[in-house]
Amino acid sequence: MKNQYFGDINDYRKYGLLRALAGAGLSIGVCWLVTRDDGGGDGELRNYLTKPSRWRKYDPELYERLQRLQRPGASRGVQCADEWGLVPGATYFSEVLSDNKEQRDVYFRAALEALRGCDVLFFDPDNGIEVQSTGRGRRGSAKYIYWAELREAYGNGHSLLVYQHFPRVERKPFLHFLADRLSDELQAAQVTGFATPHVAFFLVQQSAHRAELEKAAAVVHSTWQGEIDIWATIEPGRASGTRALARRSDTAPLTPEDPDLAAQVRAGNRTAIQTVVESYLAQILRAARGAGLDPQQAEDVTQATFTTFIEAAPRFEGRSSVRTWLFGILYKKIAEARRARARDRQIEEIDEAFERRFDASGRWSAPPQPIDADLHSKDVQREIFACLDAAPSRQTLAFVLREVKELSTEDICDVLGITRTNLGVMLHRIRNRVRDCLESKGVRE
Repeated sequence: MKNQYFGDINDYRKYGLLRALAGAGLSIGVCWLVTRDDGGGDGELRNYLTKPSRWRKYDPELYERLQRLQRPGASRGVQCADEWGLVPGATYFSEVLSDNKEQRDVYFRAALEALRGCDVLFFDPDNGIEVQSTGRGRRGSAKYIYWAELREAYGNGHSLLVYQHFPRVERKPFLHFLADRLSDELQAAQVTGFATPHVAFFLVQQSAHRAELEKAAAVVHSTWQGEIDIWATIEPGRASGTRALARRSDTAPLTPEDPDLAAQVRAGNRTAIQTVVESYLAQILRAARGAGLDPQQAEDVTQATFTTFIEAAPRFEGRSSVRTWLFGILYKKIAEARRARARDRQIEEIDEAFERRFDASGRWSAPPQPIDADLHSKDVQREIFACLDAAPSRQTLAFVLREVKELSTEDICDVLGITRTNLGVMLHRIRNRVRDCLESKGVRE
């Protein structure tokens, strides 16, 4: 949460949700996870305050209190939530959170102590629940809440409400996927996913709060319809998303090399699904980055790949390996991401260097000499990925699958839906392009 965004349209919906929980008789603790303002735009989402006929009806009292932001010189920040009584009886922890791991440990101990007596804890990170690329204590980690922190808070007897930014993926499968994971990670009695036009909120229920939370959800559904919708409710044993997976042999150990893995994935075995996700998550993320996506785009595409994998697992026909199938999903998601951003480029024609620099098998006929790996390998890798970023997406992915992931020709053709001849041409082109690019950057033989 940043103070600069206080009172925008997303806040209006957020406070409406929190007020429904408080109105059901639950005490609310708010851990803002405040990060420092970044100087970005902060007023474009407050126009709703000038349109009372459209917005006041959802929560007239809340709307009137937020109208104070329209006054000249009005203060703006999370402290106003307490000063203006936006959430009746709420307790707030408003310290600024940094990326430093040791300071974060101190922060969460203090937050849990300050909010100890509350029924429901609301966590409001800038982005949402942790992602693979940003470990706890790394730069940018203050924008996330981490699984270990959620487990500790839930283990202390609190129900949880967690803010989640929507990545660039299909929203309903993502909401079900993350609700499932919350239920599994926290061993929760029930998880409900609330979707707004821009963000999501996950309500993780303690059994002791069930009646009050169901009452609150009914109020939200009736008063905020169209602005806050219930998209996912996950209970132990309910057939939804990953929790609908077959239970047979759930506890049996599996590895990526297990000959029975494909059949277990097709049967929806939870252990098999988990094995695939844990085994290939890092590889898929690296491949997405290798295809020229920036870190956030790579995270989004990786999330979309595994969401689709989990949704489609029961339909897996087993005609290829699980790994090949997974990379096939990745390829489609990368293509979708590039189309959405109008970044596809036409494949260039083969030039004279094609014959001069490569043999019939597609290898360099006169490869560059090895560069001092100890001193320059990271620099060269950066230059290679910079060159790949400017190349057509299909060629880039073909290069990554062959040179980085070391897939076989057959598997790459299966992933990309092309012939061996087409693959050979694509590899010729991308290798020639990379070599020209490296030479232009001063990386010589």
